Amino acid sequence: MIFDMSELKTGEALENFAYHYFSLLGYDVVTVPSTGNDGGKDLILEESLLGCQGCKMRWLVSCKNTMQARGGKGRSVGVDDENVHLGRLRQYNCLGFKGFYPYGLSGRLQDYLSQQFDPTCAPFEIITETMVAESVIGKPEFYEMVRVFLPETYQRLVSAYKANVCQKCGRSFLDQAGNPFVPVLDDDYGHYDADNPPYSNGRFVSYTKNFMGQVEAKTICHVCVEELEMNQQLYGDNTVCYDVIEPYIPEPWEN
Repeated sequence: MIFDMSELKTGEALENFAYHYFSLLGYDVVTVPSTGNDGGKDLILEESLLGCQGCKMRWLVSCKNTMQARGGKGRSVGVDDENVHLGRLRQYNCLGFKGFYPYGLSGRLQDYLSQQFDPTCAPFEIITETMVAESVIGKPEFYEMVRVFLPETYQRLVSAYKANVCQKCGRSFLDQAGNPFVPVLDDDYGHYDADNPPYSNGRFVSYTKNFMGQVEAKTICHVCVEELEMNQQLYGDNTVCYDVIEPYIPEPWEN
């Protein structure tokens, strides 16, 4: 496992992580995390709508840290943990709800939220650890946040970026002089050019969900990426995703 949000030990830590996470995604955070009774809101976000100048979508965010439950094994968020409803959205002049639940939600809570909210006029979204990992891995602009809040995860990510060989097949990412290959995009398909070595050896990170829903990752080469793409086309395997990894280690890791 490379991405582990159970490093966030308290609800306050999760809320502060969510604040930075949504800010980096481009949301305007209207209400910041606070201590004590927050009136059923942890954050309020505003999202600019494309194609509508000055139009904004306002979201109510509820953060629930259940990762330390059951002696650190964690559990999903249940109906007894969440008291959001349509009236709460109206109270804070919000149009949608986001549940920031790293460990997921129970079926009963899913049914409850589906009854409370209408996707056409009052949508709701659930953000889990897996979804956070998929939006963070391979995007260096998020890694200073990861370093601060998830230091053990950060060290694992650094190790993944520093890998000099494919962790699946052993193919080297370095040329004979020990320098990283520079990948070149194939303009026709937007992929790295697999027919023009040595420029085909760009680094990728593949990440999969294990049986507990946690994310495991490997640094792999373009050949293994093509194999994953073929499996997805043949078998509909959508559990494996990958993001392009630049061949040079970005700041702040160079320090």
